[in-house]
Amino acid sequence: NLTVSCSVMSLRLEELVRQHHWIRWWRETQQAARVRRRPHWRLLASEMAGHWPWSRNSTLDGSDVFMNADFASRMNVAERIRNSPADFAARRLQRLLSTQNQIPVFNYASLRRWGVRTLDPTNDLRVVEFCLALPYEQQFHQGWDRAIIRRAMDPYLPAEVIWRRNRGRQAADWMLTLDRSLEQVMEDLGRMRQSALASEVLNVPLMQERLQQWHRGDQVYRNHARDYQLGLTRAWLVGRFILWFESQSVRMAA
Repeated sequence: NLTVSCSVMSLRLEELVRQHHWIRWWRETQQAARVRRRPHWRLLASEMAGHWPWSRNSTLDGSDVFMNADFASRMNVAERIRNSPADFAARRLQRLLSTQNQIPVFNYASLRRWGVRTLDPTNDLRVVEFCLALPYEQQFHQGWDRAIIRRAMDPYLPAEVIWRRNRGRQAADWMLTLDRSLEQVMEDLGRMRQSALASEVLNVPLMQERLQQWHRGDQVYRNHARDYQLGLTRAWLVGRFILWFESQSVRMAA
């Protein structure tokens, strides 16, 4: 998602605004609306919403909602979010460098545990450098986002795959997995509430309250992804790490 199939539509439109190319901006938003089969005004509204001043101070993924407010204040979390690179190219490069560091560790663990060697062609340094050098107008072309990978795959994949307008949702069954783990989550939250360190970092009572509001059975699909998949589950994993760390510290002390 950061190299050959990177989505740059919003960045391309923002680039045109910054350069005061209003006619071209208007034409390209119309093209994008036609490709997405959406009303032009709705696309404009969604794109412009991200450029209002207060949107720059918005959170990254929602997991900070479950952070203890005092801890967040001491760690200057809001200031760190505001001071994160505003330029997409800088953020993209930052994430790519992080991935370059993480992939070898993941590959080594996979090889040691399962004997599987993992290779990622899109993370090849030559591919990364090439994609970073591409102008946005090459990656967003005539209303089509991810234009590079679409055109590159033209000889190899059916047209209905290359030029499809919709896309599937990753981990679409996340709520079913969490639903099966509710008892474990509740048990862990109880332990976190007894942990001074976990309670210092996380707003455990709020996490427990949200979990009590979880929809089960036929209503499981009503659970909001931002509140649970991107928020609660990440905070829960942080809490589990803290509990593990405390248990290791006690073991070492003994």
